[in-house]
Order: sequence, then structure tokens, then C-alpha cells
Amino acid sequence: MTDTLIACARNCTFNVSVNETEVTNVSSAWFKESRPDVASWSIQADGLIVLDNYSYLFMMNSQLAREIISLKFVIDNGTTGGLVIVSGLAWLQSFTMQGNNKDAATYQVSYQGTGAYSLAGTTLTPTGVVISGTTTQVLQYTASGGETSIVIPGGAGKTMIYGSRGGTSFETIVYSGLPGTGVVWTISSGTLTVDSGVPFFTGEKIIILVQ
Repeated sequence: MTDTLIACARNCTFNVSVNETEVTNVSSAWFKESRPDVASWSIQADGLIVLDNYSYLFMMNSQLAREIISLKFVIDNGTTGGLVIVSGLAWLQSFTMQGNNKDAATYQVSYQGTGAYSLAGTTLTPTGVVISGTTTQVLQYTASGGETSIVIPGGAGKTMIYGSRGGTSFETIVYSGLPGTGVVWTISSGTLTVDSGVPFFTGEKIIILVQ
């Protein structure tokens, strides 16, 4: 299997719901009683833009073919506890495409999970952790305090696709120039640079994903 980056989303939501079965009886003291019943889960994302190696045609063919795909939803704990990875099988429940005049077209998707999802955690190590079934690697750094540029062990030569400091994700990732409200990632050396006005504080946990 080959992982293919198909889009970046403005927003993404993982939703779990559990139906209830009423078990109220004469001994319930006039209060309703219930127990958990069938559960379901879904993932929604909006503001997606097609990249060069993917097109709307692929998405629509996937829906027409009723394909079941494997999804992974990653939750950043913002600590040395690392990440929580939610994995499961799902099918494309809805696909909405919108194109405004003189603007980039975007689309929204909703995937309905089938069967139970599974949970896995990555306890971060300095050498990094590869998320199972993907080419994505989790790397970390603990700040000494006052740094604005740090070299992430194992990051050299890799492309950064996500990062957070203390559980708060970086607003933007750029690969040259000034960091602004985000970060600059230097691929050749694996160096992460933030604005001088917001240096890393002592003990701050920096978590990044690279490919």
C-alpha cells in the first residue's frame, strides 16, 4: 500500500455517538433509566483543496464504487504521552463540491465508520515513532527555554506536515523566509524556527509529524 497526500482541510471533526436503550421499570423510583446500546462514529472535513496527485474524479469514483477505506484520525496530547491514533474502516457518506467565481474550488466530505474503531498511542522517543501503516513519523523535542531555533533529532531531509507546541498547533508551516505566526521548517537540517517574540519556554513539548 502507498500513502497518498490528497488534500489539506481547514476543519476536521471526529464524532462518536451511542444510542440508548430504555430499561425503566417499576423499581426505577419514577426516574428514567437507560443503558448504552449501538455506537457509531464518523469523520467530517471541509475546506479541502485538490492537490496535483489527486482529483475530484477519484473522489467521485470512490463514492460510486462504494469503496471501504481505512482512516486514521490523530489527536495531539501535547505532552510526552504523544499522540492518540483512532483507526477504522469507513465509507464516503457525502461529498460536496463548491467553486466560487475567481476562487479555488473546495470540497467537503463525510465518512461513516463501519464496525468498531481502535485506539493506539505513541509514547514519544527522541528517535521518533512511525505511525503504523503509514510513512508518517512522529518526532519530539523538549525546550530548554529561550530558543527560537531548534534542531529536531531525526528531522533532517524530511518534510514537516504538522507541528505543535504545548498541544497548540502551529498556524502555518513555511519552508523559507520569516515564520510570522507559524514556523519555518528547514528540510536540509531539520531545524524549526519561530518568531523571536514567542521563544520556546523551559520544558515546553514540541511535537511534529514528518514524511
